[in-house]
Amino acid sequence: MNKTQIMEYLGICVDMEKSIYAQQNFIDELKKERDSLQYISADPVEKQLKALPPEPRQSSKVDSGDARIFFGVILMAIALGAGKICEICDWYSGIGMIYLALFFPITILVRIVWLIALRAVKVRSIIIILACVMVAFGVLSKIFAKNKLNRANASEMKQWQQKKREIEAYNRAEEQRVAIQVAENEKAVQEENNKIWARWNAITRQVQTAEVHLERSRRNLEEIYSKNILYRKYRTLAGVCTIYEYFESGRCDDFKEAYNKLEEELRMDKIILNLEHINDKLDKINRTQYMLYSAIQDSNSIQRQMLTNFREFSDRFEELCKHQRLSQAEMQKKLAGISANSRQTAYYAGQSAKELNYMNRMNYLSGNYANYYDNSRP
Repeated sequence: MNKTQIMEYLGICVDMEKSIYAQQNFIDELKKERDSLQYISADPVEKQLKALPPEPRQSSKVDSGDARIFFGVILMAIALGAGKICEICDWYSGIGMIYLALFFPITILVRIVWLIALRAVKVRSIIIILACVMVAFGVLSKIFAKNKLNRANASEMKQWQQKKREIEAYNRAEEQRVAIQVAENEKAVQEENNKIWARWNAITRQVQTAEVHLERSRRNLEEIYSKNILYRKYRTLAGVCTIYEYFESGRCDDFKEAYNKLEEELRMDKIILNLEHINDKLDKINRTQYMLYSAIQDSNSIQRQMLTNFREFSDRFEELCKHQRLSQAEMQKKLAGISANSRQTAYYAGQSAKELNYMNRMNYLSGNYANYYDNSRP
């Protein structure tokens, strides 16, 4: 192969390596996004309920006139029985000195009672009136105190019942508010979960499709590499770009010179072939491996475009699934319908046609002029 054909071959390899690099990164991004998807649950709605106050205890303690009634009754008994008391006391006093000596304290007490009873006989009417007044006053005060207590208990119960009705009305309103809020939250969560479910299915389908196309691109590139034009060690994006840059810049005219140049610069740490380290050192390879830098930038651009195309496809599917839960068959049908008209499908179709042309062209450059892939001439 002459230099022009070598450069055409390397250009084809670079373009396909860029496409494969972009497709792999595209799949990795989709898988990361799919792994980050999680169903959400509705936040609990706190009920601001008020506790019912304890029912008031009905008090039965009153400031009664029991003492006045008691003393009134005693006075009444003394007044009415004063005469009889005097007779008893006289009889007791006449028992004799022996009895008096033996029961002196009792005798003294009897004499005192006798004197009181004697005076009570003289003022019996006044004592009876006073006793009646005391009893009546005690009874009335007891009645009034009981009525006052009943009114206080009734007022307290009325206030408690009013407070209870207010709290029950508030709690019913709060229950209704919470029920409405819970229903709204569940509806919003259901819609959001439907979107997550739709996106997960859209991503899964896209990953499956992308992996099929990626595998096909790798097989096509392997078919091109199988012509054994380029040494196996350098069949990577970084290796192909670096060798292609040597030829395009005029630094090398054949593969032997290119291999030697690459190994020399690799030993001197002027170039990087490990893709895992390249993304962290893009500024460096921009100066020393411009072709590789441009290829990575182009690949990133392709990847971004693929993600943009997928976003359009996914958004359309999410909108269809937003308010409904599709069965597996319905989901596959809608996915297939949207996917068939998506830009992503158009991209894969264009890439397939380009790769087919590359393979036919490589057949031609390698001297195989008779057989063409898909009967398409280069």
